[in-house]
Amino acid sequence: MPTTTIQVDAVITYDQWTLGAGADKVAAVTTPNDDDTSYISNASSGRQRYTIATNTIPIGSRINSVAVFSRCRNAGASTSRFTAHLVLGGSTSASGTHSMPADATYYDFTDTLPRPGGGDWNLSDLSSLQIGVQSTNAVAKRLTSLWTIVNFTPPGLMFLLFR
Repeated sequence: MPTTTIQVDAVITYDQWTLGAGADKVAAVTTPNDDDTSYISNASSGRQRYTIATNTIPIGSRINSVAVFSRCRNAGASTSRFTAHLVLGGSTSASGTHSMPADATYYDFTDTLPRPGGGDWNLSDLSSLQIGVQSTNAVAKRLTSLWTIVNFTPPGLMFLLFR
């Protein structure tokens, strides 16, 4: 089944991470790099939340899964932790806690999350979906990438599969 990546679009509530480097917070997490030229950072229990950009998934497609991709590194002297999450209609679906040792390595995390509030994903869910991260301890961390990965079945393929 095809997948598509949907970038973040705009900062919304819980604007609690700091722009560490880059043009703005959206650009800081949509242009991956490991050179610390573009990132957001946090050393407390702050949250950062974004809307996602308009998708190009064909109307009539079935959404099979939605995952959150994040690339983060510890910028402190002890283990740094954070969670990624999706928000839809006031309900939240969060990843497990990601821990990073005290080194300068960036770690990639991909978490397939259930639909916040339960039930099956719908294409219309993507128009109001929010994506975010939250620090879970007071150790500095840097986030350079954050987006959704949507796996879907296009309408023509559904016809062939269920014929």
